[in-house]
Amino acid sequence: MKRKIFLDQNLANNQLLKITDQEIISRIIKVYRLELGESLIFIGKDLFEGYYTLKERSKNKLIFEFQESIIRNLLPPKELFFYLSFIKKENFELILSKSFELGVKKIIPVKTERSPWISDEVSERWLKIMYKGLEIGDWNYLPEIGLPINLKDVPKNIYVLEKNGKPINEIIFPHSISLLIGPEGGFSNKELEILKNKNSQFVSLGQTNLRTETVFFICASLLNFG
Repeated sequence: MKRKIFLDQNLANNQLLKITDQEIISRIIKVYRLELGESLIFIGKDLFEGYYTLKERSKNKLIFEFQESIIRNLLPPKELFFYLSFIKKENFELILSKSFELGVKKIIPVKTERSPWISDEVSERWLKIMYKGLEIGDWNYLPEIGLPINLKDVPKNIYVLEKNGKPINEIIFPHSISLLIGPEGGFSNKELEILKNKNSQFVSLGQTNLRTETVFFICASLLNFG
């Protein structure tokens, strides 16, 4: 695997990079064991990606010089928007960490009756977790996470994962797909009525019980790689 690091800054037109973040410095020196004259890949939040050579090194600062750019031109087969119910924090963040690799365009957190916790804000931690995916995946877009919404505010005609829905392999999906995944305990009867009144299209992966994160991985994989 190529040595690649995401930087929370724009990199285009930056011939020299000064790295002072101690976490990143430790990763470069202790994990990658990069020596003077050696190169690695940096990618910025402007999606500019390129090879940079280590020119200067001290305990608190690394200086890199730009060598050549890398063109990102891959796009997933589908444009996926996942409306994700709040679930256990570690599992919620696991989904965020893998979403870009699986070609998910945007995740919108959804507050449901059976969510174990909720938030009204998008944390810096969530953004950092999602952007780390740029170090693995080569898709040519920046992953997004929307402000959390109430279930009543999900769009009409949305696809909803539900045991009693139509089998996923029998559905011809459009290019752009909005898909809602519920919490571990499922949707309440009241919430199901709300979704039915929105002309939601219910989709099933079968009658077996699956964790929310498992459902996410299966759906994203089938839609983009199936």
